[in-house]
Amino acid sequence: MVQMYYHIGKISKVFQSKRMDLALVDTWDEGKVIAIVETPGIKLKKDDVVILGYCPITSTPASEISVIKKLEDDEGKDAWEEMKAHYKKLIERTMGHTPPPPSGGYR
Repeated sequence: MVQMYYHIGKISKVFQSKRMDLALVDTWDEGKVIAIVETPGIKLKKDDVVILGYCPITSTPASEISVIKKLEDDEGKDAWEEMKAHYKKLIERTMGHTPPPPSGGYR
């Protein structure tokens, strides 16, 4: 059985091509990744909130990260805010103080 991991992200930029679309995605934990847009017909734009899927253990040198689902309006906004609040609490617990403002201007 393949172990899949999932992550919330916010679209920063979409790169479209005839072969496949790619997206530059900011993650809730201050990361940035480039993901393959797997879902046919999905139209992404800047600031859309998505679920990313990946398998950290693969037989290839690098795991592919894919956009699995676009979260619609309030659902996406709520998920993004919940994960960002969770990250802030983790940082505060770990560092013992309030974290610096996030990169990318997201709150």
